[in-house]
Amino acid sequence: MTTIDIILGSSRTNAEGHKLFRYLENHAPVWVNSNEVTLRFMDIADYQLPLFNEDDAPMDNSHRQLTENEQRWLTALQQADGYVILTPEYNHSFPAALKNGLDYVAYEMQGKPVRILTYAPSARGGQFAFMALLPTLNQLGCFVLPKPTIIGRITQNFTVAGEMPTDAPAVAHYPERLKQMVREIAFYGQLFAENPFEG
Repeated sequence: MTTIDIILGSSRTNAEGHKLFRYLENHAPVWVNSNEVTLRFMDIADYQLPLFNEDDAPMDNSHRQLTENEQRWLTALQQADGYVILTPEYNHSFPAALKNGLDYVAYEMQGKPVRILTYAPSARGGQFAFMALLPTLNQLGCFVLPKPTIIGRITQNFTVAGEMPTDAPAVAHYPERLKQMVREIAFYGQLFAENPFEG
């Protein structure tokens, strides 16, 4: 069984990303074979991670003392075979909550594929967030799939209930784009899990 974590990387209560996150919750499970792929939906706000403040870097600390929420976050990442990370764009970068969550990671995500899903109220759709996130994921040893999925004008295309109105500007394009994204990360998650590099 391949496990894919779909992670909402904004901790804001009224984050527009909740609309896109709910859309994936509503529709993504039918895009994959449930006998082969498990999709887990993770809102980073649910983990209430404090600002990272350990004495040593996680990769250099084999005796970490973690809280229950911190351990729950890392265990979920460790168990997954691949990830979709939803991120808005903040000042040409990505949210502090997402960076903080990734700062807790040691080797949990190493050697696993990641698909970045960016969104924004503007037509640009958060492409600068994608570029800003790459160095962090590369440092963690992730294999970032080369093309992000970019969702623009999120406020016009998705409802609070996680649906696309029939008259949404991108209703003819985004459903297929998101479906292909989920199917692609499931494929690479399974591929990497079944063919681990043995150096």
